[in-house]
Amino acid sequence: MEVLHGWTGGDGKAAIDALTQGFQEQYPDIDADFNPVGGQGNVQLNTLIVQRLSNNNPPSSWAAWPGAHLTQFTEADLLGDISDSVWGQNNMEEAYVQEAKQLSRFDGQYVCVPIGSHRMNNLFYNIEVVEQAGVDPAQLSSPSELTEALAQIEDQTDAAGMAQSMTNAVTIIRLWAATMLGSQGFQAYMDLINGNGDIDAVRGSLQAVKDISEYFNEDAPSVDPPGAMERVANGNAAVLQAGNWAAGFFKGQDLTYNEDWGWAPYPGTEGMYGLHFDAFVYPRDGPAPQATQQWLRYCGTTEAQVAFNTRKGSIPPRTDAPQDEFGPYLQETMEDYRSADQKPPTIADGLAVPPDTLTDLQSVFTDNFMGPYNVDATAQQIMETIG
Repeated sequence: MEVLHGWTGGDGKAAIDALTQGFQEQYPDIDADFNPVGGQGNVQLNTLIVQRLSNNNPPSSWAAWPGAHLTQFTEADLLGDISDSVWGQNNMEEAYVQEAKQLSRFDGQYVCVPIGSHRMNNLFYNIEVVEQAGVDPAQLSSPSELTEALAQIEDQTDAAGMAQSMTNAVTIIRLWAATMLGSQGFQAYMDLINGNGDIDAVRGSLQAVKDISEYFNEDAPSVDPPGAMERVANGNAAVLQAGNWAAGFFKGQDLTYNEDWGWAPYPGTEGMYGLHFDAFVYPRDGPAPQATQQWLRYCGTTEAQVAFNTRKGSIPPRTDAPQDEFGPYLQETMEDYRSADQKPPTIADGLAVPPDTLTDLQSVFTDNFMGPYNVDATAQQIMETIG
């Protein structure tokens, strides 16, 4: 059984190592090969998977995003039905949150198993730096107020206002999506991903990101995403917009929540849970199908989801996972998931738009909005791509 994933270091490596170790201890007779493929928002992994499925050489399973990302495979009838063999086991159908089930099911058939959920609309911060600057991120109510706070941070401290990686378009798309939610609201965001976007709303959100970019770390063009998180961890930058894998990173750096680092909803997104899932997929004609079904059944258990998510900085899609296994930050995230009024799906990580659209969107940002920041050209091309 061959399983591919994109977690090559940091919190992701710790999480996948714990998950695979637990599986191999429980199923020692299964010959399993777990292989990491690159990083950078699954770009290399996704490319390899497309190549292998095109060549009729699928792995047994692979890590992917459910939802729109999988339509490239479901429309080509490349994924198998695990409704009975996997989802009919371990009380999964009853225990999983509704959104995870909806994103895993195509034409009434389950084709993947979500393993964890990240909240995307977070603003993480170094407590010592923001206190020195006299800024309270929890009190910021809009991206424009965030920009003012970043200016104050750079005026009062030696730290960069915001840590940002610009080595890949994925990270700036994540920041733009959070900023659109915060500046234009949930409905404008949903209208956009549903093909009814308003160019003025898109333009306004891009201008807000351009304003924020004035306070990025100077090495943003060359630093990778773990490096950006490191800037906040060591106090060289004050805040970071990221999914809650950053919490797993900070934990791996032996930093203490509410002492060394804190978080707030990205300004303007209070009451929202920016929706993201990681999942493992079942191909229709993959090798070792029986062993693969055992793997996917294991991924659907509370044991597996505790092992993975406590290290990844994410929360289980099962509602019956014991909360006391998780630290206070992730317990708060679980409560936020349950109480959120709105759960906008992530654009940058494949839930909201299909792969071809996301690829085109990445090109739009690479060409127009990664320095210099051309608001008008980017807005027009976003509308042509998804709006």
